[in-house]
Amino acid sequence: MKNISKLIKEFKKAREGLIVLIDQFPKDKRKETLFDKWSLKDIIIHLTGWAEHQQETLKALKTKRESISPQNLKNLINTDLVSKKARTDWTTLYNKFVKISGQLIAEYEDLPKELWKKKIWKDKDTTPVEYVKIEINHYKNTHGTQIEKVLKRFWTCLAGRQARPE
Repeated sequence: MKNISKLIKEFKKAREGLIVLIDQFPKDKRKETLFDKWSLKDIIIHLTGWAEHQQETLKALKTKRESISPQNLKNLINTDLVSKKARTDWTTLYNKFVKISGQLIAEYEDLPKELWKKKIWKDKDTTPVEYVKIEINHYKNTHGTQIEKVLKRFWTCLAGRQARPE
């Protein structure tokens, strides 16, 4: 159980770090395509969609139901959901991400000890232990790193402008 507590703590820390980065992002840049083909707003929609899926997956595991495998949802979440929610205002999307990602952590905290090493899907070896590690990486290394790189570019540009003599 100690390792599980450590994982949950790490997930909370990754989430908090990501929210700090998101909060530093310039308001006027949130809709710009700065991350390959996505904006920060698109990333928030994407992360919320996956957090909702993970919540449903954990609920299904608790009630001995099988949930939909992520392989079958990639286009639905990564493309369809992002384009469907693109017109939703920033505050609504941001608040939903904060709420849903917090609820996801609560689902992990509430997951019975005996389910942490149970296979989630019949055709895959993924357990909640692996799934939370995937999400930690998703928050911290995938999107956290992307956002941090873009923020550093903004800060460098801003510092360069301020350092120029008039």
